[in-house]
Amino acid sequence: MADLAECYSFDELRVTHEQNLLLPHVALADLRTVYDALVAARLAEGNVGLITDMICCPGLDFCALANARSIPIAQGISHRFSATKRLAEIGDLKIKVSGCINACGYHHVGHIGILGVEKKGGVLYQSTLGGDATEQASVGKIIGPGFCRQDHRPRL
Repeated sequence: MADLAECYSFDELRVTHEQNLLLPHVALADLRTVYDALVAARLAEGNVGLITDMICCPGLDFCALANARSIPIAQGISHRFSATKRLAEIGDLKIKVSGCINACGYHHVGHIGILGVEKKGGVLYQSTLGGDATEQASVGKIIGPGFCRQDHRPRL
């Protein structure tokens, strides 16, 4: 990726908040060459927004704060659902994996969130369903009416 950035993107390579790589400034005339290089490097898979395009923190493999491994979980899910036909059947699905409560993988806002925790000397994984990171997310809908007053007046 660094070589492609140097040759075609003014030495610039960006990582998006969803952990996708972006090569800005690529000339239209060079798109095919860059794409062919990505295919050769096995990096040209079009999976944005699909189950295999997940956010995953580095977890216990690279982070001193983590108490669970997250990368192998994400890799296992990616491998299990890697068939193109299966990806199309499932459609848009955001999975997010965190190795500790610091939530660097944003597990709390994934359609499926996975949080690794340590409990009594063992590692467990909690899963959550229905998270939403869009501007349309509503605390009242996520948390429920018990935590969101309908009249929105402060209690005195």
